Amino acid sequence: KSPPIPSPSETYVSLCYDDPVVKSDAALQKLAKSNSAFPPLCNAFVSGLLQCCDRSQAIATAPESNNNSLYTLGSHANASASGYAELAFVVFLKRPFELVSGGADVRTVRRFLGNYNVVHEEVVVVQEESR
Repeated sequence: KSPPIPSPSETYVSLCYDDPVVKSDAALQKLAKSNSAFPPLCNAFVSGLLQCCDRSQAIATAPESNNNSLYTLGSHANASASGYAELAFVVFLKRPFELVSGGADVRTVRRFLGNYNVVHEEVVVVQEESR
């Protein structure tokens, strides 16, 4: 018997930790398909989802000989790269597009964005002094 699929809110919370743990693609798909139950974005969720996407992509593209060592390092990443990619697509592209194309008001957009703030890294350009 397979373990029960976590609720969308449980999956969301599990992605908010520093070292996110999601056990199945089914949990990610359930979260991606939950329209009304989808919590607002936050920096921890976005960071966790991006971390999982990066890690799962590294595992998926690793050469066969190195695959075991990567699975040892990321053995908790049981969901596949395609599961994380599907959720990332919904969160970063589909939902914002639906809001914009559907004529959502500012309050609706703010509810979706939650307390998420894009962190911009400042790029310092050093210019050589002319001689």
